[in-house]
Amino acid sequence: MFKRKVTDNETCPICKQLMETNNHVLWSCSAAQDVWGDSDIFLQKATCVETNFHVTWEELIDRLNDTELELATCVFRKLWLRRNRWVFEDAFDSPRKLWQGAKTYLEEFKQARGPARDSITSPSVTRSLAKWSRPEEDWVKVNWDATYSDSCRKMGGGCVFRNCNGDLLAATT
Repeated sequence: MFKRKVTDNETCPICKQLMETNNHVLWSCSAAQDVWGDSDIFLQKATCVETNFHVTWEELIDRLNDTELELATCVFRKLWLRRNRWVFEDAFDSPRKLWQGAKTYLEEFKQARGPARDSITSPSVTRSLAKWSRPEEDWVKVNWDATYSDSCRKMGGGCVFRNCNGDLLAATT
């Protein structure tokens, strides 16, 4: 966040020890490691190294099965949301609550997605057309999307930040 000039302090707002990077927040921060260590299914003894998140992601792809990788992705999202709640609302979810939220989120996603992919004979993409609505005055709206390819075992995503006039403030992938 410091490199993107979102904050004037490069130290992690949670552990207050190391520089805040995506990988630090999602993987190597002591608070993130508490979450990963609370897992009852995987990653309890995974190595924790300050590195680039792409390196961490590649290691997880090699190590986890598809179901575990889906859950890990939801945990990453919940970790980032927890970071934001800590910074902006002074609230902090426990590792157990974060895991439960990630599991619930994944289950809801699977239900919304519909039938299992194995039963689909021809792939199709359905997108609902939604019109962007502006945030209130002096607010910033963040829209994000992500995708995962089973065949490539890769994921991608992006965020767009806009003000109440619809002006682009920042974007990232």
